[in-house]
Amino acid sequence: MLCEKCKTGIYGQAFDFTKCKRCGADVATEHIPGRILCDKCSEELGMCSQCGKSLWELMTFDDLGVGDVSV
Repeated sequence: MLCEKCKTGIYGQAFDFTKCKRCGADVATEHIPGRILCDKCSEELGMCSQCGKSLWELMTFDDLGVGDVSV
């Protein structure tokens, strides 16, 4: 599971192999940097597998890298 920022992120094209920060499972990623959580832990915790941010928090424009849009 990925947050909106990580879904649209720009990554280097290379295979990366990491370990899940929670359970220690091997995580293979098709880009660098690699993911920090395995899919199982990401789903159980409701956290982005790439950055670890909660998927239950409301996203803001700043989270998406748009900047301040106030008038």
